[in-house]
Amino acid sequence: MEYTKDLILNVNYGQAGKTKKGGLTILGKVIEKITKHKAISTIVSITLMLMILDIMLVSSFVEILSSI
Repeated sequence: MEYTKDLILNVNYGQAGKTKKGGLTILGKVIEKITKHKAISTIVSITLMLMILDIMLVSSFVEILSSI
């Protein structure tokens, strides 16, 4: 009965637990934060893309106005 319970609950005795890697780089930390907070990173990336598009459109408009 004990063995069956261990199989059902997927318990493994005698194995060390998962250890976290100590040598994470800055890029690794950033990627970990992005994967944890997908909604916030999506909002930030859309905002940045729209800001770049806005700057491009305004500069194009000013260029057209200056040529008149």
